[in-house]
Amino acid sequence: MRVIFKYITIIASIVLIACSTNSNISKKEKFNIDNANYEILLPKEYQKVIIDNGGESSEIRFIFSDSATLFFTTSNSATPLLNRFLSQKDYIKFIDEEVLQYEFSENGKIFFLEKRNRLFKGYANVPKKDKAKIDRVLSTLQKK
Repeated sequence: MRVIFKYITIIASIVLIACSTNSNISKKEKFNIDNANYEILLPKEYQKVIIDNGGESSEIRFIFSDSATLFFTTSNSATPLLNRFLSQKDYIKFIDEEVLQYEFSENGKIFFLEKRNRLFKGYANVPKKDKAKIDRVLSTLQKK
């Protein structure tokens, strides 16, 4: 009887682990920005928004159900998601500098912006408790 109970417990544990793992399955998302191809692993539920700024630049946003937003752009003015935090000096730095990094916090939400060469990447409206998770997602970005 103990052996049967042991096997039932093991099988139930495997099923529970499998179900909880499936809820966090990531989806590989591919996108093109500034004639470069990128790939990122995202949680399975999000909305993809593409903003075209008249051919000068474009912005890709991945918006999650809690309004947290990942973004990627090549616009010299970064993204409107962060404009209220940035000064005139910041915009001048965006044009001149190749590598920049900013992080802000407001009302329990984290805002992050990083520039590498021409690509701005970051996030907005991320709850502080989810910062580590969204940093891991952002770290999966790969140029293809």
